[in-house]
Amino acid sequence: MLLTRRHSGFVAGFSKREHTQYITGAIQGAKLITLPNLSHFASLQAPDEYSRSVLDYIDAK
Repeated sequence: MLLTRRHSGFVAGFSKREHTQYITGAIQGAKLITLPNLSHFASLQAPDEYSRSVLDYIDAK
């Protein structure tokens, strides 16, 4: 699971979305999840959204 944020054309403020999509495709079973307007502290900034994303990923496995 790659958990990223969307920010002005880049993901996580430094990586182009295409790079993140490439990494996701290169990792077997990976899923790209984008949470808008969050930083490296996603679990603190939006705990419900973060937890739901992680649990949904685990439940799908």
